[in-house]
Amino acid sequence: METDPRPLDPVLLRSFLKVCETLSFTEAARQLGLRQSSVSQHVARLERRVGRRLLARDTHEVRPTPDGDAIRPFARQVLEAG
Repeated sequence: METDPRPLDPVLLRSFLKVCETLSFTEAARQLGLRQSSVSQHVARLERRVGRRLLARDTHEVRPTPDGDAIRPFARQVLEAG
């Protein structure tokens, strides 16, 4: 699989990090001033882009996967640089 050379969208990274912080799509959306569906779409787009599952979801909880944990420092760095 080829790596996409385009930079990752900070909006997607911000939504991902907020979900990791709150462990909730609903709370992340509230804090970001977005709809829950928008945050969910952002995370799904980021996962497609990196080709990895970043969050484990079920009906009761959401948590970062090992890949999600691995990308978190990079995501923070991108947002701090921007």
